Amino acid sequence: IKDEVSITTFSSSLISKISDDVDTKRRVARDLYSALCGKDKNMFLNILLKNVNENKELSSNRNFYNWILEKIISNETSFEMYGLILIMNLLRREKNE
Repeated sequence: IKDEVSITTFSSSLISKISDDVDTKRRVARDLYSALCGKDKNMFLNILLKNVNENKELSSNRNFYNWILEKIISNETSFEMYGLILIMNLLRREKNE
């Protein structure tokens, strides 16, 4: 469990690199949360990957993509929990800036 928490903490924290603009981070977080509330995994992934691909540093990070593949794309059961972790990291990092 320690390894899982460590990997998830590190990988999900990378989402903060999605943008330097606080308003963009809030917009992405709001859009991702709306997709989660609607239980629309495809919409969630569409929003997430579209925004990740707009950032060269983040889009070239294989560890981040592998984590998304394993925890969100391939996981029908708990993708919502991992999605919430991403959203929380996106908003939490905003406070530190």
